[in-house]
Amino acid sequence: MIRKPSTLIPALALLLAGCDSPLDDPLGDAQLAFGNQDYIGARDHAQAALRDAPQDLAALELLARTQLAMGHGADARATLARLATAGAAADATKLLMVEAMLQTGDAEAAMELLGTPDSPLDPLLAPRVVNAMEDDL
Repeated sequence: MIRKPSTLIPALALLLAGCDSPLDDPLGDAQLAFGNQDYIGARDHAQAALRDAPQDLAALELLARTQLAMGHGADARATLARLATAGAAADATKLLMVEAMLQTGDAEAAMELLGTPDSPLDPLLAPRVVNAMEDDL
């Protein structure tokens, strides 16, 4: 039995629609979305990248940055904990965790983590921590 080509084309299209394109790059898409301040898109693409590679340090860090940009400090803290478990250096994520702590109202923990300024960025964040602690008084 010979099928008409007109019925094979839609069937082939349906089969191909279910396949991942070799050009799919969820992390690259997440980075592009983040750069365009499309934080919902960045979050969704970063999560897609993590479905394929749950321990991907770059995807976890970008997800945490995106969560912070969205004001989701508690989610960022959870993602940063995953990042630490995956092997990220604590120094590399320290300021992200301080920001997450500030967003969740944990100024004391942020001040403790910030400690003595040892990076050029710390002095920029320290006044925010101090102000948050004064607000708690």
